[in-house]
Amino acid sequence: MKSNTSGVDVEQVRAQCAQKVTDSHRQMKFGVGIGVVGTLTAAVGIVCPLCFFVAPALVGSALWDRRKARTELLNWPDGQDGALDEPR
Repeated sequence: MKSNTSGVDVEQVRAQCAQKVTDSHRQMKFGVGIGVVGTLTAAVGIVCPLCFFVAPALVGSALWDRRKARTELLNWPDGQDGALDEPR
């Protein structure tokens, strides 16, 4: 278990960030699925206004969460030189 000077487990932080990215991908797929269902039902003539508000919100939220997690993941040192510093 590698940790930096503040006692933070770097591998655990990386695993949490990777999990956040995976969760955001799942949320994005769910939002796209709701959008497709909403579009298909609108083509048939049944309009679900909730689908047209929820789908973009889910996709946008997922993109934002993925961006934050990837930024946090990239800002941690890789530890290849043996130095485990604080986040940049």
